[in-house]
Amino acid sequence: GLLHERPDSIESHDIIIELAKSLLPNPKEEWIAPLHLKLAGSWGRYLTATTKEYQSAYEWQTLCFRQWCQNGFYDQASYPMCALMELSEVLPEHEDRIHRLWIEFANKPNSKVSQIRRFIPQYWQVKLFGSNAR
Repeated sequence: GLLHERPDSIESHDIIIELAKSLLPNPKEEWIAPLHLKLAGSWGRYLTATTKEYQSAYEWQTLCFRQWCQNGFYDQASYPMCALMELSEVLPEHEDRIHRLWIEFANKPNSKVSQIRRFIPQYWQVKLFGSNAR
């Protein structure tokens, strides 16, 4: 209750980070609940933006992508898909795997490819849709 009732009572950024870490799902779980997937995706974005722990962020986003697809929420899988594309800039060794995940994603029902095209990084726009992508 403290977080929303008295946010001024939170003394440190570290407390929030520790709380988030304690709530992260176990990556070895076969099925991860959607709310935990949202937290895991946010955690991956946090790692990318703040700590530069790109490999760990890549693993969390890949986990989220796989789990959203496994749960049948293909529209939700678009978020980690875009995050993975952004990570490929700093982790080029994963580009082929990310491309394979994209193909898998694009063939899913309800994947909302047309809706997310504007969020896809420019490099991937060209790679996936050609030079006149926009």
